[in-house]
Amino acid sequence: MIRNCLTAAALAILLAGCGNAPENTDGAKVGGALASDTGAGVPNPGITTNTDSERAFAEKRYARIEDMEAAGQLRCDTLTYECAGDPRGGTLVFCYVADDLVRARHEYTVGDHGGGRETYYFDDTELFLADLTQSTWTFAPPPEDSENDGTTRTVDHVSEERRYFYNGNLIDRRYRDYQVISGEPSPNPVGEPGERTGKGVDVQLSGEQLLALSRSREFACE
Repeated sequence: MIRNCLTAAALAILLAGCGNAPENTDGAKVGGALASDTGAGVPNPGITTNTDSERAFAEKRYARIEDMEAAGQLRCDTLTYECAGDPRGGTLVFCYVADDLVRARHEYTVGDHGGGRETYYFDDTELFLADLTQSTWTFAPPPEDSENDGTTRTVDHVSEERRYFYNGNLIDRRYRDYQVISGEPSPNPVGEPGERTGKGVDVQLSGEQLLALSRSREFACE
């Protein structure tokens, strides 16, 4: 059952210097303790379209969690797993403010040629942002304008996707796809994905599954 408010300790840490959490038009708290009274405003709770204000609201709460990690204000627990007879393996990291889960991350490999990272951000157990990255690598031929000296090159195919949620609904997605070729300058993209179309990411564990795993601490290979 979703709680209506965070614990007193979590509120004290999250709201330090930010004032009270913003409220919606009927007086109920929106965004819990992660919302700030500056910057992005609280979207109209009756609107669930792909609006800039809803995305900005999610980004504001995301930035707040990342700032708290940098300040050493998150408590994080780690769980690793391997699947016998299966190329899958990975690490789960659950980060809390007091006893409230605010971020859950799944880093995984699938054999020798693929892997990814799935990071989910929560406010009072409600998912508001998923930051997803998936990559595979293959061998690449030598450049056409160079002599083939037998040097092996590889190319990493990287897909990134951000999914934005509001009031339990998926409201928007942003994408970025690029390649990293050995021996060539890396594109080294910065900032969040911003394209409206892209390949997207195949999710291994959903936000709901990671929320459940944060409670059970038992991963079952299936």
